[in-house]
Amino acid sequence: MLVPTKSHEIQRSMQAELRGDSAAAARHLMAAAHLELVLADDYAEAGDAAMSARALISAGSCFWRGGDPRRGREILEITAEVRQIAKTYIERLLMPQDAGGDALHLALASYYGVDVLLTWNCRHLANPNKFGHIESLNTELGLSVPLLTTPLNYLSEGDADA
Repeated sequence: MLVPTKSHEIQRSMQAELRGDSAAAARHLMAAAHLELVLADDYAEAGDAAMSARALISAGSCFWRGGDPRRGREILEITAEVRQIAKTYIERLLMPQDAGGDALHLALASYYGVDVLLTWNCRHLANPNKFGHIESLNTELGLSVPLLTTPLNYLSEGDADA
């Protein structure tokens, strides 16, 4: 079945990251991205545009995180509105001055309605002390608020050893 296989690839990428094997993590993320593209096509053929869009967003995120940001950007277009959101995060001191970094990452996730943003960046993104500020500003801007967490929260006991 395709969905459990995609979830398995994501889990295997997190396990590889925990082991410090970035090459294996990237391979698993690329596999997950390709599976999401297949799902997007299947949903589109079935007439479910919303689920097709969600699968495309997931594919773009996997490509981006897996080391192919060009393909990720082809799917997750960095619009003028996304750039303005990132600029607002920086102006409101929510994110650091690096316009192409954390602010853009959060802006893309918020703009495209990503449910969960997995990141090892606990300083600026998966930081519980910042979540209230992120939630408040995104609500003010009319944006969704992704769950910002580390991959550790998605692994079961013993998964890191696999």
